[in-house]
Amino acid sequence: MTILVDYAPVVEAAEAEPTVREVLVAEFGNDWHRGLPHVCEVVMWAPNRKVVDDDGSVHWLMHEREFLALSHTGDRDADGFVDPIDRGNHAHLVDQWGELARSYGLLDQIAVELDHVAPADLLDVVRALQDSVILDSDAWFHAEEQTLREHWDDYGLDDAKRALRDRLGAWEVTDHAENVLTQLVWGGWVDYGHRGGYPEFPRDPSAANFGQDEVADWIADRLGVVVTLSRYGRSEVVDLRRRLIVEP
Repeated sequence: MTILVDYAPVVEAAEAEPTVREVLVAEFGNDWHRGLPHVCEVVMWAPNRKVVDDDGSVHWLMHEREFLALSHTGDRDADGFVDPIDRGNHAHLVDQWGELARSYGLLDQIAVELDHVAPADLLDVVRALQDSVILDSDAWFHAEEQTLREHWDDYGLDDAKRALRDRLGAWEVTDHAENVLTQLVWGGWVDYGHRGGYPEFPRDPSAANFGQDEVADWIADRLGVVVTLSRYGRSEVVDLRRRLIVEP
């Protein structure tokens, strides 16, 4: 008698993906957190988790667990100022890690749960924070531009108008003058600062340099004429006739 035996194929169990904690231990040892004090810290945190029951009712779960909070990834610093490097890093990790990247604390630092599956580029991020701090140059550039625009709207334009009024001895300048100031400050037409005539943070993100004094001098020296600017294949016209610049 022949006995037929149905052998099921042997399937090897898939190896579990390592957690954030396991990746750091494997790379830096059990005391990894002691060797990365300027890069990250371990924090206990209980973020709210929204739960919707079958009947549609909503409640929130809070369960405290360990998170890895990354330095230089906050949306603001302790004084309330926005650091473009940190803001760029924050945006980059949110884009790369999606829901894994949680905003933690008053500074909105990026935090990831230690016992969650690690992002594939976790070690690259940690090493970058150790070395250059900047995780992505494009994200940093866009963050700096955004932050400078916020400073311009907050006080930069008002300072530029004040400098122009003082230079011209005028009580007030026109809306057209505001447009001219914006054109010259942001267009690279007037040489100021260390970026060839473009806004910058000369020391720290608490205050920007918009070259208001240099731009005011430039306008005053040419007041009354229509100037055609040309550089690197682009040209613009700046109408500096006094009646368009100074309020009567």
